[in-house]
Amino acid sequence: MSHSVWVYILRCADGSYYTGHTENLEQRIAQHQAGEGGEWTKRRLPVELLFVQEMSDHDSAFLAERQIKGWSRAKKEALIAQQWDLLRWLAKKANISIGGVAARTLRYVLPRRCGVASALLRMLTRLILKVKV
Repeated sequence: MSHSVWVYILRCADGSYYTGHTENLEQRIAQHQAGEGGEWTKRRLPVELLFVQEMSDHDSAFLAERQIKGWSRAKKEALIAQQWDLLRWLAKKANISIGGVAARTLRYVLPRRCGVASALLRMLTRLILKVKV
């Protein structure tokens, strides 16, 4: 007999995100709220459920959780807001190049205090998405 498994994202009191998976969503959220959830959430109460996705089996839910945990905050926020075009763009963002240098590489090559890499990435984001980021 097959049963549902859920992948979820919580926003903690400090604004951080927690991603998990469970077979009993209501019980797991109650555990988090009671401080009986993960170590991350028990120190950052209260938590708010922002995203839920039903998965067909435990393995799929586990893999989805691991994938989401590795994402940037921007990608998680695009998923939560169901902004699929933005999510696809953010997934490809590492492949953007400027003069043959990948945008992700610029963050590490250029001095952090000069802010050039961040400014270039913000400019590219605004140009491509035509929204304030």
